[in-house]
Amino acid sequence: LARQPAPGHRRIPLGVNLGKSKVTDISRATEDYLASFARVADFADYVALNVSSPNTPGLRQLQEEDRLRELLGAIAAANRARTRRVPLLLKIAPDLTFRQIDAVLGAIAEFGFDGIIATNTTLARPGGFATANQAGGLSGRPLRRKSTEIVNYIARATAGRLPIIGVGGIEDVA
Repeated sequence: LARQPAPGHRRIPLGVNLGKSKVTDISRATEDYLASFARVADFADYVALNVSSPNTPGLRQLQEEDRLRELLGAIAAANRARTRRVPLLLKIAPDLTFRQIDAVLGAIAEFGFDGIIATNTTLARPGGFATANQAGGLSGRPLRRKSTEIVNYIARATAGRLPIIGVGGIEDVA
């Protein structure tokens, strides 16, 4: 990374996705994110806090309102203390209810996050797909309708003022 142009001067932005370590207990998750943030923020054009990976034990518990506010508040404070503030985004799961998404949006607004990434992979297994019985997160075509609904909901709920990065996985080789 030292040979790349500085953040803000690259042709392609460098986004860094942070999640807690799989061996970190949920009670120490904020501390884990803060340590990672301190190591990568100088190199990133933006940092995404991932609280939605179904493959990291306990990670999705960070989408609970109290834990989410603790995490977002700590990272926002660390970011404000930096010489160069890095844009912050939050990556959420498609398995949240609209009420839970409202709480997430409230925390994002309260702590001045710059955007949201909607959505990561789902734990749900919609029928009719060959991958329905496999473990881990599911993305792509089975998630398209749900992800689109969530992106639409967030856009309406924020009156289009919150940047949304819509994701949903790879559908084919093209």
